[in-house]
Amino acid sequence: MQFISLNPEGRFVVQPPAVQFLRSLPGPLTVVSIIGRYRTGKSSLLNGLVGVSTFPTSSTVQAQTKGILLHRLDATTLLLDTEGLGSLEVSREHDASIFALALLVSSGCFFNTLGSITSQTLEDLHLASKVAGLLCKHLQFRKQLPGLVWILRDFTLELCDRNGLPISADVYLEQCLDTGDPTRAADLRMLFPSRHCLPLPRPTAEEGDLREMRNLRPEFHHGLKALRETIRQYPPKTIGNLPATGDQLCVLVEALCTALNSQAVPDLSDVWTLVSQQARKQAQLQAQQAVQGATSCLEGLRGAYAAYTTTSLDESLTSDALFALVCEWVRDSPQDSGFEQKYTETRRALDVQADTHVSQLRDWETKFQDQAGYLEASHRKVAILSHESLTLQHHLKELEDVVSPPILETPALLSAMEGLQEKHQQLKAERLEQKQALAAAAQKIRVLEESLEDLTPRLEAARTLATSLESGLQETKNDLQRTTTEVAIWRARYEETQARTEKKRKVGDDAYTELITLTSEVTFLRGRREEDLKRLQSISQDNRLLLQQVQTLQVRLAVEISKG
Repeated sequence: MQFISLNPEGRFVVQPPAVQFLRSLPGPLTVVSIIGRYRTGKSSLLNGLVGVSTFPTSSTVQAQTKGILLHRLDATTLLLDTEGLGSLEVSREHDASIFALALLVSSGCFFNTLGSITSQTLEDLHLASKVAGLLCKHLQFRKQLPGLVWILRDFTLELCDRNGLPISADVYLEQCLDTGDPTRAADLRMLFPSRHCLPLPRPTAEEGDLREMRNLRPEFHHGLKALRETIRQYPPKTIGNLPATGDQLCVLVEALCTALNSQAVPDLSDVWTLVSQQARKQAQLQAQQAVQGATSCLEGLRGAYAAYTTTSLDESLTSDALFALVCEWVRDSPQDSGFEQKYTETRRALDVQADTHVSQLRDWETKFQDQAGYLEASHRKVAILSHESLTLQHHLKELEDVVSPPILETPALLSAMEGLQEKHQQLKAERLEQKQALAAAAQKIRVLEESLEDLTPRLEAARTLATSLESGLQETKNDLQRTTTEVAIWRARYEETQARTEKKRKVGDDAYTELITLTSEVTFLRGRREEDLKRLQSISQDNRLLLQQVQTLQVRLAVEISKG
C-alpha cells in the first residue's frame, strides 16, 4: 500500500489507510527499507523476498515507484519500497528527503546497485551524508541509525585484492571506501557504523521470468535466503530505548513529513520532542486506565507505574519523581478520590516495611556472625574434649593392662586394690560424662549448622543485591564517562569550528578593507575624470571661439580681396 506520497503542491503526505493500518499494529515492529537508483530492480527484489508480486514493477524506462510503499512481511516486520534516486522528474533535494525518511523509520537499510561498486554509486550513497549532519545533531536519532547492506545486483566478477588473493564482500566494501574521497568515506562510516555487502548474481536469463521473479537460479535463491536471515536478525525499531509500536511510527513519520514540508532545514530535535510528547500522553492515558481498573490504591499505583515505564520515552526521571508524576495524574480519579492521601500512606507503609526488612537483614547478619563465632568456639571445645577423652582412654588402658605378680593378699594390698578400683570407676564416670558432653556439643553444632544453612541464602541474596547495586553504579559511572568523552569531543570540534570561523572573519575583514581602499581609489579617479572632462569642455569652447574668429578673419580677408 502507499505509505508516503507527494501531493500536487510538492508536499509529503502520509496516506490515511497506511496510518490506520499502522495504528492497528501493537508492536514491536522491525522496519526494513530499500533504496537505490531508479530502474535497478528494487521492487523486484522485494517481491522475491515476499514470494509474491506485491510491489508494482514495469519493463519501461520510466520510474515506477513514487514516494514510499509499505508491505507487511510477517507479524512484526514491515518492508518499505522507496522511490528511486536520480530520476529526471525530481530534484536531488527530493531524493535526499526520501532517503532521510527511509533512514529514520528503519531498523535496517538495503542499498541496491547494479554491478560492482563505482565512484558514481558511492556518490549516490553519499547523498545521505547531506542529511547526516542533521541526523547526528540529536543524540537519540544518532543512536538509532539503521544498519546498511549494500546489495550488488547482477554481480559476476571475482572478489580479490590487488595481489589476486580472495577477499570477502565486506572487505571489498571497505577497500572501495578507503580508495575514494576520505571525507565521503568518513561521512558514510559515521552514518552507517554497521555495514555489510552482499553480491547477487543475475536472477535469470529470461526477461519474462525476470519481471515475474520465477525460474530463479539457485545462487540467487541462496542470496534471498541470506537477506531473509539478515532481516530476522534486525532488532525492532526503537524510539528512545523502547520498541516502537505502529502508533509511535505514525507520529514519527508525520512529524518528519511536517519538518521536511517546511522547506527549511528540519530540526530533528523538535521532531524528537513531538514524538516524546505523544508517547507521554499515551503513557498518561494508560496509567489512568490502569488506576481506574484497579481494586486498590496500591494495585492502581503499581499498574500506573508499569504502564508509564513501558510506554513513555522519558529516561531522565528517577523512581521518586516518576511516582510523584503518576500520583499527580491519577489523584483526581473518580474511583479513588483520596488517591494522594492513600498514596502517601502506602509509601509510608512501604518505607516502614523496607526499613523493617533492612533492620531484619542487619539482625540476621549480626546473628550469623554471633553464631559463626559460637560455632567456632564449640569446635574448639569439642577438639579439647576429644583430646581429653583420648588421654583418659589411654590411661584406662594402661591400668587395665597392668599385670600384678603373685603375691600374698595383705590388708595393705587389698586397700591399694580398692583404691585402684575406685579410681577406675571415677575414670569410667568421667569418660561417660565426656561422651555425653561430646554428644551434646555435636547436637548443638548440628543445630547451629542448620541455622547457618537457613541464614546463608538470605545473606547470599543480600550480597547479590549489593553486587547488583554496585554493578548498576559502575554502569552509571561508565555512561557518565562516555558522555563526558563525547562532550569533550564535541567541544573540541566546536572550538575548531570557532577557529575556522574566526579565520574566515579575519579574511573577510581584510577583503573589506581592500574593498574600501579600491572604492577610495575609484572615487579619486572618477573625480579626476570629471576634472579632465571639464578641461576638455573648456578647450573645446576655446577652439570654437578661435574657429569663429578664423572664419571672421577669412570673411574680412575675402572682402578686402574683392575690394582690391
